[in-house]
Amino acid sequence: YMEKSDFDSALSVSKKSLQIAQQLDNELLQAKSFIAIANAHFKKGEITQAESIGQQALSIAKKLKDPTLFMEVYLLLGNVLYRNFKDPEAILFYQKIDSLATKHQLNNKTLLKAYNNLGSLFWRNDDFN
Repeated sequence: YMEKSDFDSALSVSKKSLQIAQQLDNELLQAKSFIAIANAHFKKGEITQAESIGQQALSIAKKLKDPTLFMEVYLLLGNVLYRNFKDPEAILFYQKIDSLATKHQLNNKTLLKAYNNLGSLFWRNDDFN
């Protein structure tokens, strides 16, 4: 649904996913559902909701200590900050993704999106160093 820009349907499906994850008592799936819900809110321009729900995912990530999950949450929170023109804070989240990827030898789409967003931030701030 996200690819089709049907954010309401994406939100609905993600909330159902969260319910199932909670019934299964699967914290990783809960965190992933929170991320999906937050991303749908983000795409709808509901930035405050996206950040709040992203913090719930971050809480689970801290508990599980899963580097890939941290990367996904950091991307979401970095994007929220980027959207709110809090560029220095957004950069810190994207750099955390880079650090985790380096430490755990991860190379995934989240890392590529973080690099892309870093480039956009540097471009927006005319900082090419």
